[in-house]
Amino acid sequence: MVRPVTVRAEAAEYRVAGRALVQDVSFALEPGTLTALVGPNGAGKSTMLGLLAGDLEPSGGGVLIGDRPAAQWPAKPLARLRAVMLQQHSAHFGFSVRETVAMGRLPHDVDEAADEEIVEAALTAGELGNLRDRDVTTLSGGEAARVAFARTAVQTTPVILLDEPTAALDLRHQELLLRTAQARRDLGATVVVVLHDLNLAARYADRVLMFSSSRLAADGAPADVLTADRILQVYGQQVHLLRHPGSGAPLVVPAD
Repeated sequence: MVRPVTVRAEAAEYRVAGRALVQDVSFALEPGTLTALVGPNGAGKSTMLGLLAGDLEPSGGGVLIGDRPAAQWPAKPLARLRAVMLQQHSAHFGFSVRETVAMGRLPHDVDEAADEEIVEAALTAGELGNLRDRDVTTLSGGEAARVAFARTAVQTTPVILLDEPTAALDLRHQELLLRTAQARRDLGATVVVVLHDLNLAARYADRVLMFSSSRLAADGAPADVLTADRILQVYGQQVHLLRHPGSGAPLVVPAD
């Protein structure tokens, strides 16, 4: 189990050159939950994740990790509290895959035996064993994304923030990554993931926050948020909604 940490947005806003990228957004994310942020390109999802991470400071309102504004945590305690996987995974130095994953342990006090066990578990979970000695600058986009997620996972933080982690992945590794995220949720972590694939959000998330034009357009269980009318309104796309034959989760199919 991990220590429980709640993340809150309280009328949060973020503006650049007078333009609102996020405005008047409020929610609370509880430990032991996996929340998907969805919405069209430019809707404010990644900016919201940056605010939650403390990488961006709100222009108005507030964002808290635990009992402190996210942007006011000192760097090392913050790195022990939340882990972030960004959209971009480009590497500029020729570290091996194993060395790169192990860097996720840097915020913690050195414990060679525990660190080795955690890193090896992440390499196994990400099916990275055969790549462990590869130079990370030689990896494909999907391989680099898997390494970035493994480095995020070994931080063993109570808050996990993932920005489009499945975008470069094949079907199998999308499933592996999100099942791993669910396993961290089950251990008590607060997990937040930005997704473009509404079907992945429907299958794996406990809660969906849908953004539209910098605002929170809907917040609730996947079946309540992912309705045909709302998808048409927010995305401008007509869809049919079916049911997953196993889980019963919504399946979003574009209309002809």
